[in-house]
Amino acid sequence: MDSVEPTLIDRLATQAGVFVADLSGREGARRVPMPDFRAMAERLGTLSKPVVWLNDVFKGPEFRWAHVEFFSIPDYIAVLHV
Repeated sequence: MDSVEPTLIDRLATQAGVFVADLSGREGARRVPMPDFRAMAERLGTLSKPVVWLNDVFKGPEFRWAHVEFFSIPDYIAVLHV
């Protein structure tokens, strides 16, 4: 059985999850509530394609502000901002 190599977009999505897990597991770290921009765009009807949009912000004693944002249009483009 052949294994399928993950796409760059898949690898970026996985790495976003790694960053979020690392930050949320740090002692004293807390998640900062952020607007759900994807849900907002869905309500407004402004999405022309399905998107994945994750936006996580943390504050903690080791850092003032840590932001992990992943946006993708599957099979087309992805952006990972840390």
